[in-house]
Amino acid sequence: MSYKLYSDEEKRLQRKLIPLNIVVAIVALVAAISLLITPLLKINFGKAVSSYDFGEDSGFDEYIFLVDDIDAELEIAPLGMAKVLFAPADQKGVVFMDELLLKNNVFETMLVSFVNTALVLATEEVEASELGEIDFSVLREALLKVDSAKSSDDVLKVLDGYLSVLEQQIDTTLTEDMKEAARENTLEIYDKTVAATGGSFSVEEMFCVNFSPEGKAYTSYSEFIMGMLKGDFADSEEMRSLAEIAETVNSVATYYGYAFIYVAFHVLMWVILFLFAFFRMFAKNKRFTMWYVKLVSCWPCIIFWCLLSFGLSKLATMISVIAPFAGLFAAFSSFTWISGICYLLIWALSIFWAFPIKHKIRKIRKGR
Repeated sequence: MSYKLYSDEEKRLQRKLIPLNIVVAIVALVAAISLLITPLLKINFGKAVSSYDFGEDSGFDEYIFLVDDIDAELEIAPLGMAKVLFAPADQKGVVFMDELLLKNNVFETMLVSFVNTALVLATEEVEASELGEIDFSVLREALLKVDSAKSSDDVLKVLDGYLSVLEQQIDTTLTEDMKEAARENTLEIYDKTVAATGGSFSVEEMFCVNFSPEGKAYTSYSEFIMGMLKGDFADSEEMRSLAEIAETVNSVATYYGYAFIYVAFHVLMWVILFLFAFFRMFAKNKRFTMWYVKLVSCWPCIIFWCLLSFGLSKLATMISVIAPFAGLFAAFSSFTWISGICYLLIWALSIFWAFPIKHKIRKIRKGR
């Protein structure tokens, strides 16, 4: 049975709902898109790690400066969750690691920092306790120049430049024997790498090829992580710690993928509201309900922005038990405030615009 308008007044009131429907459709679309494409949570990696107290006995506190200047953010994002969810079972872990650590160069930046640390300590001119005085960002920049090398001669030129920067940082002149040994080791690493890659050479390929387990030759971080998650390093004493975390990474990746279902549910609520608001503009009865959005669509903002991004950092300043984590919580940020604003707008539009008009329409129809 089609909807029947009983009076000119009702027709007029129904027409007044058209602008409301347009506004609600726009708000719902903005909320849905923001939840789908913006990060639920962003974590400033350097800020989070450097602010966390690992304890004096952990052995990590004296090396915390290595990640202080890492200008990268870990993103917990719905599209990344979807990639993990729909990835093949044996690929979930590597897709998960790619989303969190590879796309933003956190993995390589950390790797280069620790390689530089090892090289500085190898000179025997700097004690571990003095590492904080070294500008590792300068060393990192010098080492990454190897990515532009096209030949062994280019690599040696990059090495000479790196050694010069290293001498400046440790305030010592390296002996010719040390430099010659570095050149020999570098050429050996270069030859092994290009043999595996077919001619190309970069920091990524250099690391992956030379740290691959016996019988393997990974040429990318993705391949390296895939090998780690498959247990290829289980027989390597030096890399056994990587093998030990593989099972945990795979388990976390599975649940990370499932989290997309939670986000998709909230996106669906906003999409349904958009469809109702849009198509009702062309119907005689332009009224529609919004209770489903009002009931559940506040939670992404409450969880990821109010609680994790904003609330915990504020609570840490007031509660002594979690005060040591104040800096860690301050590294969190979220874009779910966009959907939160949309949620509040829906309530405001409902109370101050939709309800008065709908109430008058219901009154007219009850009077029939």
